[in-house]
Amino acid sequence: KHLLCRRLNACHCTAAALADDPTFCRHPLFDYPTQPATMASDQIRQMVNFILQEAHEKANEIRVKTEHDFNLEKQTLVHEAKLNIQEEFAKKEKDREIQERIQRSAEIGECRVKKMKVRDDLLQTLVSEAGSKCAMIARGPNYAHLLQKLIVQGLIKIEENEV
Repeated sequence: KHLLCRRLNACHCTAAALADDPTFCRHPLFDYPTQPATMASDQIRQMVNFILQEAHEKANEIRVKTEHDFNLEKQTLVHEAKLNIQEEFAKKEKDREIQERIQRSAEIGECRVKKMKVRDDLLQTLVSEAGSKCAMIARGPNYAHLLQKLIVQGLIKIEENEV
């Protein structure tokens, strides 16, 4: 009996037909030739190997695509991080420049204040010395003559004809 017929427990093949071609079964349920058990198991093994090979190829494709997507995402994140660092650095550089300008401006203002104080001190000293010299001259013998000359000079300045 053929393998398939043995499983079904029926075979209608004639002994002559089996002698001519033992792989061909004329069972009324099946109109195709059956194969010996070794050929069927070889074919199943080939199919399993083919399926496994396809699965490995698909897994490899998925792995390659995943690695590619990962690398793209990583490059994007690295690029964004670099941009953020550059922006942060530029901001800090700008803040530093602003602080330097503020400090320089404060130093210039401080120097101006010192200069004004020195100028004011010198002016106060000059006024004080002029006051003391005027007081000394006012006590001197030539004071009346000096006043007369100063009055004449003032009248000449304002162009007054009558004295």
